[in-house]
Amino acid sequence: MLLLARADALASPTGGSASPAGATPPHETTVDDAPPITLARAIQDGARRGPAVVEASRNREAAAEFARHPGSSLPSVPQATVMAGARRPYNLPTGPEIVLTVQQDVSMRGLGAARKKAAEWAARAATNDLERARIEAAATAALAWVDLLEAQSLLHLRRIAAEDASRLERIADVRVTSGVATAVERSLAKAEVGTAQLAVLDAEGRATEARLALAHATGIAMDRPLVAAGSLEGTDESAIDGRAVLDGLGHHPAVRAAEARASLAAAEGSVARATAAPTFSLGASVWREGSGDHAAAAIVSVPLPFFDPARHEVGRQNTVAEAARSHAARLRSELERETRLALHEHEHARAVRVQIRDGVVQPTRSALDTAMKAYSAGTSDLGVVLLARRSALAAEERLVSAMADVWRADIRLSALAGTLLKEGSR
Repeated sequence: MLLLARADALASPTGGSASPAGATPPHETTVDDAPPITLARAIQDGARRGPAVVEASRNREAAAEFARHPGSSLPSVPQATVMAGARRPYNLPTGPEIVLTVQQDVSMRGLGAARKKAAEWAARAATNDLERARIEAAATAALAWVDLLEAQSLLHLRRIAAEDASRLERIADVRVTSGVATAVERSLAKAEVGTAQLAVLDAEGRATEARLALAHATGIAMDRPLVAAGSLEGTDESAIDGRAVLDGLGHHPAVRAAEARASLAAAEGSVARATAAPTFSLGASVWREGSGDHAAAAIVSVPLPFFDPARHEVGRQNTVAEAARSHAARLRSELERETRLALHEHEHARAVRVQIRDGVVQPTRSALDTAMKAYSAGTSDLGVVLLARRSALAAEERLVSAMADVWRADIRLSALAGTLLKEGSR
């Protein structure tokens, strides 16, 4: 139970409870007029309707259509040439002369196979990119859910603190009226109320920002009220096999997408070579001579290999492919670094939570209880109570943030391990 929900000394000198009747614990929040959004639903909606997922889905559909129709294996359309004329002198008994020639260029480097392979790699890269986008969108939605849950907890905490400050103001007013304290105590109590109300406004703004971020990440209408349903204390404390997580990084969709794009770039180099490379032509020609005779002939044209016309385009595409391979290698290294950091944060965040709860929150609760008893007995002034109260509130808020950080560490680790979507489906 939070300190300000149980600091009975703040309510009255006789020790009444400071927590409103039926108040919801600040670590587990619900709102009657808003649809509850659980973490599992946030993950599912983010993976299905996140902005990046919508974009990647359209790209995959286009890539799939491209793979179904990768293009012709011929480098150009057939060419038909017609020549017509007359023979001189005109006084000879000759008619018109007509020549019809049809030719087709044929690739010497397997253009059709190269185009098909490039289209297949484009589809594979788009599919892996969609998987990556789904994981990232799910992580974004999950982190937004945690932000909203944290903001709701802070808002609840600060509202209770504002109510406690109002009670403290009434106590100070009674003490001043009865002549036990000076008017300075009343002014300090009023300032404490104003500070508490300002903190509530700040928490409301933070909750609104988190609510909009969650709505955007999950594809929910932004004008709808939302509330994160859950508990900051309900984290999964099962052990993590760090070595298994690191060994599985090679199968992460981001790595597979980068590798597929490197293969796509190499395949595009083969397409460029086959497209710009010399071709040979096959064709036929038929004609009518002016004398009325007819003739036909086959045509075969072969390029002379004096130079490589595809060198520039192939070299440029090879540069792109090498850059894509280097990017994939760098991405694997960055993922390993981020995963090792996430494994550390998984343990570190829990250690910080325990330290704040046991080493900070508990002592400040005790200090506030002692200060309030002394203040009620008339052996201490309001300044000591305010100092203890502010320290206690700061500790409670820091505990809320520490519990939220545990959730964030777990979400980031699950996203890197590629298990976030599976967890969202449970």
